Amino acid sequence: SSGECAPLSRAVSEMGGEAVFNAVDALQRRGDFRGAVSTMCGGICSGKLDDAGALSNLGVLLRELGLDAAAERCYRLAVRLEPGNAGHRYRLANALLSRHAFAEARQGYVQATALAPRFGDAYNNLGNCLIAMSEFPAATAAYRY
Repeated sequence: SSGECAPLSRAVSEMGGEAVFNAVDALQRRGDFRGAVSTMCGGICSGKLDDAGALSNLGVLLRELGLDAAAERCYRLAVRLEPGNAGHRYRLANALLSRHAFAEARQGYVQATALAPRFGDAYNNLGNCLIAMSEFPAATAAYRY
């Protein structure tokens, strides 16, 4: 709700968008993921960060805190906002893979590799996903990309 956003927005009210990202980066490097999440949420609530990249980055921070369901929601919204971004699709697929939603994860990795044909990590994780699905020949092909 907007009431929950108010204190987060005030915390970054004097910052520009780049300053918010820099603050998040510094907090993350120190291992303060809760502080990084609060700062990123403040940037989003204040409107200083209003793009799919910010949501996808928030998802990364939320996964660091073990908040996988919230991270998945961030990735889904990032994909909806920027459907042609392979990185957002890859992050969503990773979240899906971690909760054993193999068919949907496979689809995400396939979409990521279609958007970025040289995306080695996506091919590797596609292979891992296919192994989990006992699709061994397809997994071998993914690893050979």
